[in-house]
Amino acid sequence: MKTSVPIAIGTTIGLTQLHASGDKNPENKLKILVVGAHPDDPETVCGGTMALYSGMGHEVVAAYLTRGEAGIEGKSNEESASIRTAEAITSCGILKVRPAFIGQLDGSCEITADRYNQMTDFIKKEDPDIIFTHWPIDSHRDLGFVPYWSMMHGLP
Repeated sequence: MKTSVPIAIGTTIGLTQLHASGDKNPENKLKILVVGAHPDDPETVCGGTMALYSGMGHEVVAAYLTRGEAGIEGKSNEESASIRTAEAITSCGILKVRPAFIGQLDGSCEITADRYNQMTDFIKKEDPDIIFTHWPIDSHRDLGFVPYWSMMHGLP
C-alpha cells in the first residue's frame, strides 16, 4: 500500500490528471481500494471516481465492513443484510468494480485486536496503491474503524 487518503476533490482531480491518458499498459495500472462501513457508502461517496478508474482499466475494489444488517427499518438483520448485499453487488457490477465484505456487523463495528488484525490482513492481501475511505470525523460509530486503522499506520 502506497497511499491512504480521505475523499478529497483535489486528490481526485490530481489522480485523474495523472492517469487520464487511459493507457492500457498493465505496468501503469493502479489498484484502488474504496472502504466503507456499509453497502452504499463507497458508491455514495466515491462512485464517480470508482467508475472513472475502472473504466480506464484500473482494478477497483469496493470493501464493505458490514452487509447492512441494521439498514432497513422493519426488516430482520438477515433480511436487511440480504437486500443490502444484493444492492452492493449490483452497484459493483454497474461500476465494474469487485465487491469484498469484511464481516463486521452494522451498528456494532469494533476496534479490537482481532478486528484490527483482520483489516490489516485484508489490506495487505489486496495491496492497493490508493485507499479511499470515510473522513475521520464522520459521526456514525461504524465509520471510525478504517480512518483509525490508517492513522495508526501513519497514513494521511
